[in-house]
Amino acid sequence: MIEINIIIAVTLLFTIIAVMFDLKKERIIPNYLSYFLIIFGLVSHTIISILESSIWPLAYSVAGAVILFLFGALLYYTGVWAGGDTKMLTGFGATLATVNAIVAWPFLFTIVFNILILGSFIGLFWSIGLAIKHR
Repeated sequence: MIEINIIIAVTLLFTIIAVMFDLKKERIIPNYLSYFLIIFGLVSHTIISILESSIWPLAYSVAGAVILFLFGALLYYTGVWAGGDTKMLTGFGATLATVNAIVAWPFLFTIVFNILILGSFIGLFWSIGLAIKHR
């Protein structure tokens, strides 16, 4: 259980760092943050799989990374997101795939739904701000 808490803490730390870069550096997330998160998730779940003598933690990590990469790629190729967002989402899939959810669906679905809901509110308020600014 402590392994999952460490994974969540590292993911949260790298997310905060990525947000700071995103806000300060003209909306650019450095590749090394995203790649580290992906590699960290896969390696940590490999270690957990070895310790538990089970392939499932690693399989869930790979599946989470692939599924969220496909979702992020869809948003990237439709022009909604940039590449750094897609890579960060892939890192979330790799690191948070084995986190237990409080609700009936997997935790990764909660992340995707929250991104969609929060993104719609941000888009709405951004549009209102642009409409007021440009009349």
